[in-house]
Amino acid sequence: HGFNHIDHNAATEKNIMIVNCAGFCTEEVSNHAILMIMACAKKLTILNNMVKEGKWGTETRNAIMPMAPIDGQTLGLVAFGNIARAVSRKAQALGMDVITYDPYCPPWITKEYRVRPVATLNELAADSDFISVHTPLNDETRKLIGEPFFKAMKPTAYFVNTCRGPTVDEAALIRALQGGEIMGAGLDV
Repeated sequence: HGFNHIDHNAATEKNIMIVNCAGFCTEEVSNHAILMIMACAKKLTILNNMVKEGKWGTETRNAIMPMAPIDGQTLGLVAFGNIARAVSRKAQALGMDVITYDPYCPPWITKEYRVRPVATLNELAADSDFISVHTPLNDETRKLIGEPFFKAMKPTAYFVNTCRGPTVDEAALIRALQGGEIMGAGLDV
């Protein structure tokens, strides 16, 4: 799934067909994105580490507050392909409002999924409480998410990436986290 690690131009020159298995693992990756959103909102890693350290007392409240709700929050999806569509369905079942930025997605698709399209990445960043990235990796999306995006996010917002790591400017993400510009991140890439 995804073919960014294959030189598709060279394959084309050699008459080798490269195909993308669209739909492969859609449900599992979308489940993983939802898991990351919930883990961020409920500070699962922090709580897990505290329990392992034998800390479960007065220090717990200070470490986990504020704890974000999920119901009524806005989830911003960067791109709106098969996986993002599955994420939107699951997020709506949890009571989230869903918006998306995808300049290639026709409006009837977002309407069908009851998702509000936004005009720019920065609008998505500013309006979202949680953001989940679902773009393929190509020349257009490499470092698509960078410092201006993180600066536009709410300081209480969480960033999730389950697509491809290089779609994000990692140094800008680290600065945003260390500077307290965003609340946290859930990353598997």
